[in-house]
Amino acid sequence: MYKVEDVGNKLAGNKAVLSFYLKTSGSDNRLQYVTFSGANYYHSQMSQLPSELEGYTHWVCPVEITTETTDQIRIVIELHNVSGHTSWLRKVQLELGSVATPFEHRSYGEELALCQRYYYQTDIIRYLNLGRFNHTGGNGIAWWKHPVYMRAAPTMSTSGTWNTFAGYSGALSYAGISIDGCQVYGATDLAANQMYYAHGAKIIGEAEL
Repeated sequence: MYKVEDVGNKLAGNKAVLSFYLKTSGSDNRLQYVTFSGANYYHSQMSQLPSELEGYTHWVCPVEITTETTDQIRIVIELHNVSGHTSWLRKVQLELGSVATPFEHRSYGEELALCQRYYYQTDIIRYLNLGRFNHTGGNGIAWWKHPVYMRAAPTMSTSGTWNTFAGYSGALSYAGISIDGCQVYGATDLAANQMYYAHGAKIIGEAEL
């Protein structure tokens, strides 16, 4: 099962094509059927293109969806007579249109940025400055910027334990959360013009479908 952002608007009433490469450790590399969002597409309805190296077979499955109201698509690929064998899938691609195009290879940096729209987790934070204004005291505050613009305002959380020794913030709380960033607050008060550090835990932003 795979979740696709805004799939209702993107696929409803349109043609799409699912393509993938398949290999099994047995001698029989046939597909029994593919179930796509509740509609069966049998072996006889799919195209088997010239095989890739290393024993992979390229399969293409046309899809036409009349209505789709959720953000998830369920794809089940069932193989023929492969009990006791191992199967490998690669280059799985779903795209609009009726013709399968070559698999889209992205750079590591581009793929990472696209993934971070939905989720990110930092390394252990070390010495994030939280301070107070020159006219008032209160909880130490700072602006936290997400690594990319996220899909939606994320749920913010912490993994690990924030340092509570003198000069450190203790547990952080989050407010004013947007797709761009959020405010972070320390657990204890400061006087005006003072500063302390958030140190020792990880920050997580989650905006999954």
